[in-house]
Amino acid sequence: MRILFTSCPAYGHVNPMLPLAHEARLAGHDVAFATDAELAHEIERRNFETWLVGPSRARQTRPPVRPTRTWPSFRLSSGCGCR
Repeated sequence: MRILFTSCPAYGHVNPMLPLAHEARLAGHDVAFATDAELAHEIERRNFETWLVGPSRARQTRPPVRPTRTWPSFRLSSGCGCR
């Protein structure tokens, strides 16, 4: 069986897959990873085939979106009768 692990280029996404990929390879499966070049060296260091895909994390990072509308501020009145 051929197995392709895909992930965005972040250690927290790739590292949990490495033991699964290793066990799959030991079981005789063909294993490859698809991610960005930022982590390709780490995956290739473990002798897995790597396919470079997608934008880098630097290109994925965008400035925060400013809201086009703001919600009105609400005030609780002190005479609401709640105790």
